Formats: sequence, C-alpha cells, structure tokens
Amino acid sequence: MSYAGMTIGQISKQLCKSVETIKKYRQSIFLSHFP
Repeated sequence: MSYAGMTIGQISKQLCKSVETIKKYRQSIFLSHFP
C-alpha cells in the first residue's frame, strides 16, 4: 500500500481502521481461547 498520493486525513482514517481491525482480531482470538 502506498501513502504517496494520500492526504493526512486519509492516512489517519486508514490507521484508525487498521487499529480497529487489529483490536477485533486480537479480541476474537482471545475469546476463542476462553469460551
């Protein structure tokens, strides 16, 4: 993924999405280990 043509706003939105995705992913793994 290239940040070359992106604005600061687009980059920050993308980072927020990535963080949310990681949180959900880690939470789902955590929950799957402790049903």
